[in-house]
Amino acid sequence: MFTRQRPLIALSLILKHVMEAALIMLPFCPGPLSAVAGESATNKPAILFVTYWGRANGGNEAYLKRLIDAGMNVSSAGFDKVTPEFLAKFDVVVIPALPSVKPDANGAGFTSISPSANAKLLVALDGYLNAGGGLLFAGPDWDWGRLEASNAYLKKWNAEVIPELVLDKQNFYKQPIILKQVYSFTRNIPPSPVSEGVATVFYPVDVSNNGGAQPPSTAALKLGVEWTAVAKGDNTAGSYPITNRATAAIAEQPNLFKTAPPFAAIRETGKGRLAIVAIIPVHTIWGYANPLWQGVSMTEGDGYRKSDLARLFDNLYRWLGAVRDGKTVGGYAMTADEAKGDVPWDWGEAKPIDWTKPT
Repeated sequence: MFTRQRPLIALSLILKHVMEAALIMLPFCPGPLSAVAGESATNKPAILFVTYWGRANGGNEAYLKRLIDAGMNVSSAGFDKVTPEFLAKFDVVVIPALPSVKPDANGAGFTSISPSANAKLLVALDGYLNAGGGLLFAGPDWDWGRLEASNAYLKKWNAEVIPELVLDKQNFYKQPIILKQVYSFTRNIPPSPVSEGVATVFYPVDVSNNGGAQPPSTAALKLGVEWTAVAKGDNTAGSYPITNRATAAIAEQPNLFKTAPPFAAIRETGKGRLAIVAIIPVHTIWGYANPLWQGVSMTEGDGYRKSDLARLFDNLYRWLGAVRDGKTVGGYAMTADEAKGDVPWDWGEAKPIDWTKPT
């Protein structure tokens, strides 16, 4: 009698654990803000990449082809092309970082911009968000000048990129060949509208020293309550400040975040949407498929654990560009060349050399 009941008892215990797991997961079920995730297969936004950086060993073309193959409309332009009318053609605008404001700058360039051109640029970005656009800062920690310019804009939205390196000394990987770049990885991906299919993210963890320290390759984010962190270091990670900009030395102990520092986040801004990924973009969008990086951050991980960072970017584009009430931007259709994958990375206008003047 007892032996015949054992399978029934075991089955009842299994059902009990299933119900408990379901109840535990109820608080994490996506709410109304998360509805876009279910539309990901049909949500194919028009995306503008604002950059002057040219092709990097085929990496940029490979990334654009990834998006085009997924049905997205993709184009690129320099900062001098950014006007309210031009931005209004796109569902999503991707900016690596805002250029440094310099009084002697000639107009709007990739690394520097004049004060008057900067004022027009910021007005255009504000207008774009107010019209329901989706704006992604995909690497505001590129250098100190651009970090400062980006933070000046992001602070009005209650966010700041902190110059502290997100580092996990336990979840650690070093390339065995080529540049021997060092990475940490995290599985701390909170449930959010952009978390679908994202389980593990590898991120670079160095402070390059080229005539002095540059900002951290992955920086921590200080966020207001309006923001949702979508990627954090694991509980064994912290945020480590740079202690010496001349030698690129970092502190032995974490500072602002003793554990689980956020480095990617999203928020709504009225009709618009805003996102930040504080990873230097040579490891992500602007270095995709570059053989130097071996795809560690975006897709390949350490060869045993894959990285889902490229999937996180895909989800960000769809969430930022989704149809919503009050949105009046978008609708760009690629040119025939762009549809074939020939999307030029805008270098700006070529200027002839005046050979009569000394160099």
